[in-house]
Amino acid sequence: MPQAFNRFRLTGPNSHAVLAQSLKCVNDIDCIKNDKWVSLHKPKDLKDKDEYWQSISTASTPAQLPSNMIVGLVVKDPRLSRPSRRTKAKQESNTDTSIESLLTVPPYLSSSPLWDVKIHESIKKESMTNGQFVKHVTKNQLVPGEIDEHDPALQSVPIVLIQRSGSQNSEFKKIGMSICLFTYISNI
Repeated sequence: MPQAFNRFRLTGPNSHAVLAQSLKCVNDIDCIKNDKWVSLHKPKDLKDKDEYWQSISTASTPAQLPSNMIVGLVVKDPRLSRPSRRTKAKQESNTDTSIESLLTVPPYLSSSPLWDVKIHESIKKESMTNGQFVKHVTKNQLVPGEIDEHDPALQSVPIVLIQRSGSQNSEFKKIGMSICLFTYISNI
């Protein structure tokens, strides 16, 4: 599948905090049953992946995560959780990450609908552009500025997160997280 994916690299100690605050996992298949691609691939372990993501989202830096860890998630459209004004993502200093959750990586964690060609085509046909998104939200919102996250017309997005290990060698990039998603969803 040439040119089928976009990869965004977030670099630095706050890259994990940015993802933890902006990505909201779908944890119930009923929430996404209106998405056409779900009929092609029933995402397994949504609830377990959401729980695992919540347990590792309190990590203060990507360096605390297992090296080169791959996490396949189905997330709510990131446009839904965009803050109304620019903010800085910071981890709460009073929360601790369980060492057990960092050391025990579930075997199903890297599985993702992102790897299926049929799902690529289905999402490509059904993908909502930014213009369609704004039009739908302004037409259907009850309170200005508030977006209903459970609106069945809004789509879920399968993504893959990859933890990048840091290096002491200056030729290599620093530690961070990579986000992989379908090319035609990158306008989100």
